[in-house]
Amino acid sequence: MTSVAVAGASGYAGGEILRLLLGHPAYADGRLTIGALTAAGNAGTTVGDHHPHLLPIAQQVLQPTEVDVLAGHDVVFLGLPHGHSAALAQQLGPDTLIVDCGADFRLTDAAAWEKFYGSEHAGSWPYGLPELPGGRDKLVGTKRIAVPGCYPTSALLALVPAVAAGLVEPNVTVVAVSGTSGAGKSGKVDLSAAEVIGSARAYNVGGAHRHTPEIAQGLRAVTDKDVTVSFTPVLIPTSRGILATCTARTTASVEEIRAVYEKAYASEPFIYLLPEGQLPKTGSVVGSNAAQIAIAVDEDAKTLVALCAIDNLTKGTGGAAVQSMNIALGWTGTRTIHRGSSTVNSTSSLTPSLHRNQGVTAPEGFRAAGIAAGIKASGKPDLALVFNEGPDLSAAGVFTRNKVRAAPVQWSEQVLTTGRLRSVILNSGGANACTGPGGFQDTHQTAEAVAAALSDWGTETGAIEVAVCSTGLIGDRLPMDKVLAGVTEIVHEMAGGLSGGDEAARAIMTTDTVPKQVALHHPDKWTVGAMAKGAGMMAPSLATMLVVITTDAVADTEALKLALKNAAAKTFDRLDIDGSCSTNDTVLLLSSGASEIRPSQSELDDAVFTVCDDLCAQLQGDAEGVTKRIAITVKGAASEDDALVAARALARDSLVKTALFGSDPNWGRVLAAVGIAPVELEADRISVSFNGSAVCIDGAGAPGARDVDLSGPDIEVIVDLAVGEHEATIRTTDLSHAYVEENSAYSS
Repeated sequence: MTSVAVAGASGYAGGEILRLLLGHPAYADGRLTIGALTAAGNAGTTVGDHHPHLLPIAQQVLQPTEVDVLAGHDVVFLGLPHGHSAALAQQLGPDTLIVDCGADFRLTDAAAWEKFYGSEHAGSWPYGLPELPGGRDKLVGTKRIAVPGCYPTSALLALVPAVAAGLVEPNVTVVAVSGTSGAGKSGKVDLSAAEVIGSARAYNVGGAHRHTPEIAQGLRAVTDKDVTVSFTPVLIPTSRGILATCTARTTASVEEIRAVYEKAYASEPFIYLLPEGQLPKTGSVVGSNAAQIAIAVDEDAKTLVALCAIDNLTKGTGGAAVQSMNIALGWTGTRTIHRGSSTVNSTSSLTPSLHRNQGVTAPEGFRAAGIAAGIKASGKPDLALVFNEGPDLSAAGVFTRNKVRAAPVQWSEQVLTTGRLRSVILNSGGANACTGPGGFQDTHQTAEAVAAALSDWGTETGAIEVAVCSTGLIGDRLPMDKVLAGVTEIVHEMAGGLSGGDEAARAIMTTDTVPKQVALHHPDKWTVGAMAKGAGMMAPSLATMLVVITTDAVADTEALKLALKNAAAKTFDRLDIDGSCSTNDTVLLLSSGASEIRPSQSELDDAVFTVCDDLCAQLQGDAEGVTKRIAITVKGAASEDDALVAARALARDSLVKTALFGSDPNWGRVLAAVGIAPVELEADRISVSFNGSAVCIDGAGAPGARDVDLSGPDIEVIVDLAVGEHEATIRTTDLSHAYVEENSAYSS
């Protein structure tokens, strides 16, 4: 269990960190606990007095910011004014992970620190911007992190690829606009509403802003040239967000520069390099850890224009802090950074929220039901229906790549050629796979029965508008008398509200121990909901289980296809529990358009990805026989395909999986497994770490490798091939006694 303390918890940075921690999966499952929360001048008040949106901890009392209060925690976040962190950090133990959101340890140049901050330099710590070249490696296993300033984050992300590639002259100009939250909560006349609303003003111009040397330091780190920076910050009447416009002279073409940026950020989940013609907007990133980047070349002026939009409180502070903590602790760096608690305050009001107690009926325009039709001998629920009331019926799907394809997969692929679905009928208790022409006739008959029942109910429906999904034992025909009787009953049972979605999620369970559902509520008043089943026989094949995703956003079929394809490739396609590929894998995405809100493609992509990623984590956590949740990352590969192939080979290797089941840091098995993968590698360059601890360096064992503790429920394996710049991560689980027992008698 990891205990976390936050100093400066009454401020904006502290509140943002707490919002993200409350949405962290480790907090949800008890692996992370929130301990002492401190605030110097606000000690004795409650969290809710300052952050009423943080409902789960609103009544917690803030304590004085003292060493004795913070000592004993595994992680301490410091959200203190500049110059206050150094003395406190020196008194905390070396085994405490300290993440400083102030400036005290950002600068490496003592003279620059003394010039801009006017006090003695305390030293420098690893810089918490993992997207910089080599930045992620410096954070793995560290106990000290300096979170970057918000302006430097936006400027460096915009400029580093071009500067590192030598495509621009080393004299850059940065003009960045920002909202009032960047100045903190202290009362200042020039930050009052009367002064800010309806006005914009520059400040600390002519190289006077404290972030100037930090930007220059970051750029000089990626080139051998002496970079100069002219930085002008501008205050605008908004609460949060930064838009940085960065320029530098260049003779390169926009195509050449774009190729460099695409390569630099290809594996960075929070960096969005926008298509040509699209420009960043602060409103698109508020509350998220994302950075939107766009590039252009002014050919007449021979100038690169690079723009970057971030949320100064998330990617610019709290998100970077939590992301860096995840990497330092060996947790997946992308987990939950874009997620928040269910409600937020005025400075966080544009944050999408996730709810695992809601599912396919959370969006407007959808009904669902789940009943026990008698398909399962146990008498448990086994038939589910999802119904789209419209007005839109747009739909998309992805299916198994297995050449042995179940009858419902064949049917649903055919009906989706129209790009429309009104309903999905799903059964558990039988896969209807390998059942010959009769099985396909059963599927067709089921769709016809659903269409007829819905038409009788009052909604004219054709069988071509009904997708069919089945899950269970392969090889047996379904009891059609019970299925057809169940269809009539379930249409009459169909309900709106959240209860119908919960019943449907339970009805599709097989060896699952808990229902899996989630809903994302977007601040622009549209929603994505979903349910999934899957616990075993899960391996990448576009989809890896049965999933139904619904949204009330207005989106045409092509937009849904793109969002689903992108999300599945990065989530379900990278979940590999046992290497077995089902005959029935199906993921469907339906849109009702009932919200009358049409999000941008990037907003839809992000929402669908977030929902799929959360379902993926739930599926991994409930996999058959699971005792360890394992993330295997292969980096330094010659290509992303190589990284995926190698990571998948490790995820499927029985010796690796059994070693991790036994909490055995047997890195030799990892090398042996990756060594037979059909990828480019050199054995004497491979390094391996378990949970951030190096166990193999350059193909040989590292000191203390056999002593690494893997007894916890989460294990992160990182393999560095050191032959390229690409990486990929596969989620998997261990191979336990319970998995073997459960699957040795499945058909009986």
